[in-house]
Formats: sequence, structure tokens, C-alpha cells
Amino acid sequence: MALPAPGNPISANMINVEASRTGTTNAPLSGTSSTPQAGSLVKLYAPPNSDVNQPAPHAYSEFYSKSWSGGVSVTSYTSSSTNVTAVSACQDTIDQTYYHDGSGTWPVYGDRCFYNDPGITPLATGYYRTGEFTNTSGGGVYVGTNPVTGDLGYVVGINGGVFSCLTNSYYQKYYYGTTTPFASVFDACGSSAWASSSTFNFYYSGTLGNGTVCFDSNAGTVLEFPSAVTTPLSLKSLNTGAPTHTCNINSSSEITNYASCPTLTAFSASPETSGASACSQTIPSNNFYHTGINDYPEQGDWVFQNNNNYQPVITTGSQWFKAFTSPNAYAFRLQNATPGPGYVNSDLVCI
Repeated sequence: MALPAPGNPISANMINVEASRTGTTNAPLSGTSSTPQAGSLVKLYAPPNSDVNQPAPHAYSEFYSKSWSGGVSVTSYTSSSTNVTAVSACQDTIDQTYYHDGSGTWPVYGDRCFYNDPGITPLATGYYRTGEFTNTSGGGVYVGTNPVTGDLGYVVGINGGVFSCLTNSYYQKYYYGTTTPFASVFDACGSSAWASSSTFNFYYSGTLGNGTVCFDSNAGTVLEFPSAVTTPLSLKSLNTGAPTHTCNINSSSEITNYASCPTLTAFSASPETSGASACSQTIPSNNFYHTGINDYPEQGDWVFQNNNNYQPVITTGSQWFKAFTSPNAYAFRLQNATPGPGYVNSDLVCI
């Protein structure tokens, strides 16, 4: 039944009872901020439960003649309790039943999770191990704040809000170059400084990429990187051969800025000259490689001496080169200043 009509007495007790809560439940009208806080009466009667306006200011008169629909339709799933980190969640026991409003069996990115059925009270922010992963490597979801609405209980975050746990049967090993990170992505991709010892590896589960958590063993209990690595590491799947990827590591031992080593394009170039007179050069004398998408390097590309070690072309100051391509020839200028040697800061078409 609906709450009293205007002109009649109305109280927090009545509003709680209409929402299937105990009348004496301690609930503020809206909280101390301009946004109604979780558990407040105004938040409780937000759509789809009812249609009380959410913007401040608020008064009990807003609840006249309102009815409460009984919460959100939800699906049950098994889970651990909330945890501060993915690592602690992976070690937690799946002994809870929670609920989500998604269309699948398990909560996915964008779904909202609740403690009860119907969905009324959203889950607290944290990492939850879920029953979905018990037959593979283990894992769960991160529940937090909806970045658009500010509401709690949503599956959000990198990797679609999903994290993986390690077990002795399901893990992969990856190597990184040295304990000393490199100055740039190109230095990392061109490095041959690979340790022969397995000391320089880490373990992970699932797909390697942004958000992957790195562990020091296949037990999946201790993070490999206790502090952030803000300069590039080079990565490869075996401790032989050339690097294949680069990345950084954040303070939670998660991979960030994961990227493949750049693919280079070969081209012929003239000797260096101090001006745009490079266009008058007729004989190529250098075989270079660049990071661009065309046959010739353009402003913003990088130029290297070789195709595997990413050694930049170092000039004596700011110098021009002619790139011999068909049907036109192009001139480009390299500099040794910021952002670094081999960077193309100008280009032009030779007429």
C-alpha cells in the first residue's frame, strides 16, 4: 500500500515499513552530502524502487503517496566475502550467496550486485572470489562505484572488473629483462640483457595484458613487484630470443601500459645534411628503419639503424635526410634533443 497522502502524518517508521524494512531501522533522510548516501530513505526510494527525486534538498513531504516496488529482480550466485585485494580474495573461501541484476548466471562488467533478494542493499566495495572460476584457475570480480552515477555495488574496473587467481595446475610463466628497468620502450625492446636464471620471471593466470596480476610463484599468493615500476620492462615468453612486449607495473603488482614491441619499416636514405638541401641528394647511402605506417618516416615517427636492436640514428645536431621512396622522395629531420635521438621533428615532400 502507498504512504499517506499530503496533509497526513508521515514518519521514517512508515517509510521503512513500506520498503519492507523494520520500522525502527536507523536510516537518515538523505545523509550529509548533496548526493543521497547508501541506506538513506531517499536513496532507498530511488528508481526503480520508487520515484523520489534524488537531487537535494530533501524533505519528508517528498514521500507522500509514494509506494515501494520491492527492489530489483536479481539472480543468485556464490561468492566469498569482500576483500581488500585480489590476492586476499583468491585465498578466501566461497561461503556466501549474493545477487546480481545481470542477464547471465554470473555478474559481469556493468552488473550491480546486492546482499539480498530482491536487490536492495548493494555489495560493499572490494574484491570477491566467485564460484564461476572454481573449475579453472579461480577468480572473481571487483565491485565498486559506478563511474557515471556514483552508485555502489557495480562490477567495474580494468579487464572488465574480472580478476584471475593462480593454482598449481593453471599458471603461465613470463620473463622480464633485468631488475633494472629501461629508459624507453625502444631500449626495452632492443635489449639483449636477459638473465639466464628463472629469478627474473613472474607468474600469472588468464591472458597477459593490462590489469594482469604478477606473482612470484605458481602458488599465486605473493606479489612479484612490491613497488611500482614506472619505466618500461621488456617481456618475452621464454628466457631466450628477443623481447616481444613492454609494460609498466603499478603498486598492486598489476601490468599497465602493456604493448607489443614496435614493427619497423625499412627504407633507404641519403647522408645527413644541415638543411632542406637534402632533397638534392641522389644516392642513398643508409639503410634505416622507422616506426611509421607509410613507406617513409613522418613527423612523430622514430628512425633506427637496424631492425632488431632498436638503436636510434644519432646525428650531429639537427640534421636532414632524404628518404628514397616511389613515386616521390621525402626529406625528414632528426634531432638528438627531447624526446630523444632518432625522433622525426619535421618532414617535407621533395619536388
